[in-house]
Amino acid sequence: MRAVIYARYSSDNQRSESIEDQLEVCRRYITRMSWTLTGTYDDPAMSGSSRFRPGFQKLLADAEERRFDVVVCEALDRLSRKLADIADFYDRLTFHGVKLYTTNMNEITPMHIGVIGMMAQSYISDLSRKTHRGQLGRARAGKIPGGLAYGYEVIPAPPIHPPEEPSGTVMAARLQLAVAWKLFLVGRAQPGIAYPAGEAVNAIEN
Repeated sequence: MRAVIYARYSSDNQRSESIEDQLEVCRRYITRMSWTLTGTYDDPAMSGSSRFRPGFQKLLADAEERRFDVVVCEALDRLSRKLADIADFYDRLTFHGVKLYTTNMNEITPMHIGVIGMMAQSYISDLSRKTHRGQLGRARAGKIPGGLAYGYEVIPAPPIHPPEEPSGTVMAARLQLAVAWKLFLVGRAQPGIAYPAGEAVNAIEN
């Protein structure tokens, strides 16, 4: 049987390597089933809440042309997070005689679509509520609640360099100035007296 793989990731907590990890798991599954891998489809860094993903749409188009017999993915939520989209995808595959398998549940049946699809949609709804809650908190704190504001771009902050140590000459001059000022404050400074700086210091009359 001709098999293809679909992989997707969207969470910020996942790495770009997640796609390759999913593909590898599916490749091993296809090998165990003695099928022939004929292609892969993927949508990196794209939300499963929308069906309008390039890889997913290409998968649908190729299924209509019967270019493969089996679609394999790691889990149903890789296909979509919406129950309606998962059910529609399954119906289309069934109409064109294509079977759907996942590495964790084997062949997908209508029962899987109902139960797992409902769980996936529940997850995305809960995630949406938590996202809005976080945005509200940022707005109340006077921060931008969403991503990058329209018309603005991110400019990296300049690197922070430690202050340079003053040279020996500068340190000596500072010390001489401190001594002269201290003498003046205690009333020992007199007009015309030469101090370590080598210059005459005149008393300031109030």
